[in-house]
Amino acid sequence: MAKKFYVVWKGHQPGIYDNWPACQKQVHGFKDAKYKSFPSREEAEKAFGNKPYSSKPAAKAAPTSKAKKTASLTQQQVLAHSASVKMFTDGACDPNPGKAGSGLALYRGNSLESLWYGLYVAEGTNNLAELNALHQAMLMAKGELVNGSSVAIFCDSVYSINCVSQWAAGWERKGWKKSGGEIKNLA
Repeated sequence: MAKKFYVVWKGHQPGIYDNWPACQKQVHGFKDAKYKSFPSREEAEKAFGNKPYSSKPAAKAAPTSKAKKTASLTQQQVLAHSASVKMFTDGACDPNPGKAGSGLALYRGNSLESLWYGLYVAEGTNNLAELNALHQAMLMAKGELVNGSSVAIFCDSVYSINCVSQWAAGWERKGWKKSGGEIKNLA
């Protein structure tokens, strides 16, 4: 597993931490804690900048991967989409990692038909919850496609979208491994 570094801008003791338990001690129970993980100490130091957290939005770093950025759709675009079945997925975890839950909403002809929620994992992550929701939608979509329906799945997780649309083909070619080691949330 790749080592991560954690920046705590707003917590019990702001700073840079080299492991999750140390970071978690600083943010657990702290109202409106602000923190984030980084893949290298250099990036964490740059993000922290020896300055306390500011409520002013930080400039986003340029993407480091070759992943294409997909623009969000407006409500009007979603409603106009031609698919007869539309599924909307979501997942969350509180705390992260911790109790993770997933769900989806199924619309037929732009009318809500059913809500599926409670896909629960006691020790999960936000990414795992998002992937679980997307996986359930794909299983349901398969049945809809067999029955002749057209299906669109809408997901707000860039991580999950990239896993399915970009990274999975390469991982499959490499025997479901990546250059940095294991693929998290593969199962």
